[in-house]
Amino acid sequence: MNRFFIDSLKMMRENYIRAFGGKYDTEMCPIKDVEVDERDAAGIVTASTGFLRGLTIDGVSSLKKIYTNDVNGKTEEILDIRERDGSEHEYRDLALTRYRCSLMTVFAMEQLMRKKPKNVGFIGTGRTNLANCIGICERFSPLGIVIRGSKRNVDKNIGDFLLVNGKTKVDDTEDMIHLNACDTVIICTSATRREEMISANLLMGPDLIIVLDSGYYLDESFRKTRDNYSDSPEQLEAHFRDEFPWDEKDYTFKTLLDKRDARKCTAYLYGIGLADAVAGEEITNRIEKSHRK
Repeated sequence: MNRFFIDSLKMMRENYIRAFGGKYDTEMCPIKDVEVDERDAAGIVTASTGFLRGLTIDGVSSLKKIYTNDVNGKTEEILDIRERDGSEHEYRDLALTRYRCSLMTVFAMEQLMRKKPKNVGFIGTGRTNLANCIGICERFSPLGIVIRGSKRNVDKNIGDFLLVNGKTKVDDTEDMIHLNACDTVIICTSATRREEMISANLLMGPDLIIVLDSGYYLDESFRKTRDNYSDSPEQLEAHFRDEFPWDEKDYTFKTLLDKRDARKCTAYLYGIGLADAVAGEEITNRIEKSHRK
């Protein structure tokens, strides 16, 4: 077991409980500021710059600036970490966001799963979902992995998933038969056109669905028929119309710590600055330890 990942997960859990376990701590995890850079003809945001701030229990603060273009898939990010002693570290376009995503995905599974997963599915086969797969296999050791994506991306990346779990298989069926047999499905892909979205009747099997960054891939039927959770309900609700432009009504979300009542649920991990601060603190500490050796 990767001790570093488990230690980071413990720190993430402690910080999240402090920020969201009682009254929402706006100092530890303020709502993300978003500047819209481009919209399409229908008014849908296609390029934006987000500013995420976070503060850990240990007093380490972070500021991440991330530019995302959904049309060309371009992402650029700069993460500044300020330690308690005032020293600063800057990380540019490293794997910190992917590491943060894997921590939050595993944490969400810990909080919302009813039982240990036997099979986990992934829609999207990019580097973030690969990091999620690694973290999930470290923590839960599922029997099988199912992946789904474009033929080009699946052919390109399936070898990496097989290295993590030798029982990885591809779901290219119209009715997502293999994904529907999974306990949990992780989605990390974006749809910028309404016709690319899927409805809840196509993915009814999974007990838990976790969506990273945006929920564009899931249409409103998911929010109507499943219990809805978020890493930061206040943040997602503040930016609801940009994230779910085609929904007829606004929906509310529970935190990852709230009691689960519904038979099926979805967690929308919009991305919180607190998670960046925790990941940045952990990575910085690890780098400094390696330099001292």
